[in-house]
Amino acid sequence: MTPCFDMCHGKVRNRYDQCLQIDTRVWRDIQCKGGITGICRRAGTVEYADPPWITMPPQARRFQEINTTALAGFVLNTDLAVVTFRVPMGWDGVITGNAHRFLGPGFAEGSGDIEWRVQLSNRYAPDYGNMLTSIGDLTSPVSFSGGGVRVYSHQTIRYIARITNFAPLDPNGRVLCALYGWFYPRP
Repeated sequence: MTPCFDMCHGKVRNRYDQCLQIDTRVWRDIQCKGGITGICRRAGTVEYADPPWITMPPQARRFQEINTTALAGFVLNTDLAVVTFRVPMGWDGVITGNAHRFLGPGFAEGSGDIEWRVQLSNRYAPDYGNMLTSIGDLTSPVSFSGGGVRVYSHQTIRYIARITNFAPLDPNGRVLCALYGWFYPRP
């Protein structure tokens, strides 16, 4: 690239001046279009008729995260994540249903022998931080209170169980946890 003569200022412009002039034009164009957020908002905008955490939109995809863990995998009074998954990047979602139970004899509902929790990154879901009774099953999960719990892009979700008393539980038993809902592209 050869230097050119700037007629307005009477100076010789080098290639660096030309690059700065191109950059200036690009940034002016971005500014005229509403800035970076304006460009990004237009490029990835998804419009929903109803809020996507209340009514599942056509672009959404369902999830069913189900797992069991043998009682032998637990350490007394230590949390163990039976189900763990991450919300996909660029998607939000809603957990609409859940189920958890002990598969085997010896569990007394409400005894405190097993505690279940739904953890959303570093906090527990409202009303789901300490459950002492079985809820639902795989064929009929229980709906989350309030219609569901919203989850956000790249958030780690865990369904945790804690055994507080091994004595009454069948040593061959398993702990089951399941979460249901959908993910939708971020608006």
